[in-house]
Amino acid sequence: MKKTIIKHFNQEDLTQKLGKKYQLIEKCGSGNYGEVWKCFDNSIKRNVAIKFLRPYLPKEHIIEEAQKQANVQSRHVVTIHHLNAEKGFIDMEYCPSSLEKK
Repeated sequence: MKKTIIKHFNQEDLTQKLGKKYQLIEKCGSGNYGEVWKCFDNSIKRNVAIKFLRPYLPKEHIIEEAQKQANVQSRHVVTIHHLNAEKGFIDMEYCPSSLEKK
């Protein structure tokens, strides 16, 4: 079985992917599918969570994941605002953790 090596994303590369619409604030977490960052959406002036998906994931998988999540309505699932499958990220509702420093 081939073992996949998970690399961490480079902050400069992420900033370039996002363009001027978003500003990276801090990394919130990571897993097998990617990393989640707290960002500021400059166009609507609010914090959002951006999930950057690993480059080895097929675009179809990214689209399918976003569609499934967008169709679930629960207080336990964040709302998806935007999907950019070409650049490999999903813009989602930002929900601060109860463990986050205030």
